[in-house]
Amino acid sequence: MVHDLTTQEGRNAYNEAMAKQVSIYSTKMNSWIEQLQPIIDEYKDGSNEPLDGDDVDRLTYILKAKINLQEGNITQEEYDKILG
Repeated sequence: MVHDLTTQEGRNAYNEAMAKQVSIYSTKMNSWIEQLQPIIDEYKDGSNEPLDGDDVDRLTYILKAKINLQEGNITQEEYDKILG
């Protein structure tokens, strides 16, 4: 939808549309974090300490390998070698 930004009504409609998009994005991101939290908790193995940057890098490296294996981009042998 195109909004006429030269009028107050058009600017208001545009602002409302943008606010809705931000809200949808925020909800989706919260959903992603909720889905990832069990993975993060498992990686932390009971620790209450926050992950540092190196931990996040390692976890994303593991996730990347797992996703690539699941999607058929690498073989089990390649996966084992990556995480070896």
